[in-house]
Parts: sequence; C-alpha cells; structure tokens
Amino acid sequence: MAVPVPRRILAAGAGDHGGHRGRRYGSAGVLGLAAAGTIGSRFPRFGVIGITAILAVVIGCLGALGQFQVAFVACLVLWGALMGSLPVLLQTRLLHDASSRRRDVAAAYLTTAYNVAIGGGALLGGLLFDRLGLRSLPWAYFVFLIAAVALMGVTEILRTRRARAIIST
Repeated sequence: MAVPVPRRILAAGAGDHGGHRGRRYGSAGVLGLAAAGTIGSRFPRFGVIGITAILAVVIGCLGALGQFQVAFVACLVLWGALMGSLPVLLQTRLLHDASSRRRDVAAAYLTTAYNVAIGGGALLGGLLFDRLGLRSLPWAYFVFLIAAVALMGVTEILRTRRARAIIST
C-alpha cells in the first residue's frame, strides 16, 4: 500500500514545494511562543496540561487524516504552534513551582529531561519506523501524549488534595 505522507515529509526540506510547509511550521512555532506568555500567566496550573491535551488531539488527527494534504498541512501548523508554546510553559511552571533556592537544579533537571526525551524519542521513532513504518509514528506519539496528560492530571489532583489537607489542619 502506497503511503503519500513520506514523500511529503521528505519534500519538506527540499525545493520550493516542501519548503513552504517547513516555514509554516516554524512560523506557527513563533506564534505559539508569543501566545505562551498569555497562556502561562492566565492559566499557570493548567496551561501545560491543556496544551499537551490539544497536542494529543492534533497528533491523533495527523495519524488519522495525514494522507490528505489539507489536513496534513493544518496539523503541521497546529503542531508547530503548540510545540512553540510548550517548552516555555514548562519552564514557566518549573520556575513558579520550584523553591527559589533550588531553581537552578530544577532547570538542570528539565534540560536533562528534554535531552533524554529527544534521544529516547529518536531511538523509539527509528525502531518503530523500521519495524512498523511511518504511519506508526503519530500513534506512538499520541499514546505518549495521552499518558503525559493523564500523569499531569493525576499529579494536579493529588497536589490540590494535599494543599487542601494542609490548609484545613
């Protein structure tokens, strides 16, 4: 079965036809970065969870509809905007929650987590691509995003309960 998505992805870095998609992703990332400040200040607790949940929906749509050019480009642009905002929101959340005495250590852990995630994602993506093909990649990403949203949601619930218990005592 022929899959048109690989040609589109491979063309993204070459020539005028594919280069426009790369510029759209990057431009959307700049807009996402600009929006991150507003999101982070208005929704400091749930900005990261919300953006990650929306990203999961976009990646799910990419997996389901990525063979259609309009859907592929729309998902690519949304993905760029969301990924432009997510690192800033994570850093903002970290600086908000970490003790002022431990912020440098917390920032180092976040940087380490980014590097482990990038390396691990590349390794897992390469293995999935070799064994299951390109169509498996968005679905694997989707599963990780849903797990991340669930973990963050449970953590936030437990954190809220703990804070209420401390206040009530």
